[in-house]
Parts: sequence; structure tokens; C-alpha cells
Amino acid sequence: QRFPDIATLAMMEVRPGARTSEAIVTVKSVTGLKLRIGGAGPPAPYVLFDFFEFGTQETASREGADPIFEQQFRFPVDREGDFTEYLKQKSLKFSVFDENEEDTEAMLGQGEVPLAALLAAPLLQQPSVALVDVHGQPGGTLSVSVEIREATQPKPISLRGKATSRG
Repeated sequence: QRFPDIATLAMMEVRPGARTSEAIVTVKSVTGLKLRIGGAGPPAPYVLFDFFEFGTQETASREGADPIFEQQFRFPVDREGDFTEYLKQKSLKFSVFDENEEDTEAMLGQGEVPLAALLAAPLLQQPSVALVDVHGQPGGTLSVSVEIREATQPKPISLRGKATSRG
């Protein structure tokens, strides 16, 4: 099977029903992370979350109890149909784990952000999502943002060289 070349793709019009928007989830930082007693050295936390039909997403791990991630995840979405229902009904659940922990089931904290507010405003900034550990105790604070915006369309390109005038 033959794939179209890049120039052909760049000149194609966006079809009705195409995913013309994008959801951007930014995991900013965690502060005041409560470490497990008897941990295996300095923590290397990372954040996991599931988004819509895109499956599990994972940040890179960072060292310390107050890691800064500033990691952005972009997802092509259509504002109609299934995605709108997802926003109405779901919360985005974040889980923080320690990469240096031998027990892979040992979660340092979990918190969630309801997504329904994105139906009214395109940006949802949660400067402080309370994290709770497996015992229901405070586990720190997660900073995230979720944004829905129109996807930028590529500008048409010309395969012809610049015209030169001779005179």
C-alpha cells in the first residue's frame, strides 16, 4: 500500500467531522509529596493519567519531593459526540508513583479534576489538586492545566519555485 507524500497531505482540505481541535493536558508540578516510610532512597516521582480514548499517559520521572514536570500532552479531538459526553461525565484522574520503589503498586498520591467545566471555558487551570495516598491521608498537591483549542492547520505550500521576472 502506498502512502501519500507530505506535499499531498499539506494541500488536503480538512474534511467535515475531522478532528479539528486538540486537548492539551499539562502536568506542571507536585509539591509537598509525602514519601513512603522505608522508601528505597531519594524519590523519583512520575505521574500517570488516562485521557479519553488515548490510554495511559506517563510523565518522565523527576527527583525530589517537589518535582517540576512542565510536561505537555496533546490529543487530537472532535468537539462533538463521544468527546463531549466524556467531558460531561468524567474526571481526569492523576496518580503519582515513585520510580525507585520496588512495589510497583505503591502509589504516593492520587487526585482528580472534573472536566465538565471545559464545556463552558476552553482552559481549566487547577493550581492545586489535592493528592490522597492509599490510606486516605494527604499526599501533596499536583498542579495541572487542561485546555481545548482549535488545532492549527498547516499553511498550504507551493511546489513551484519563485517566479522570476526577466526584463
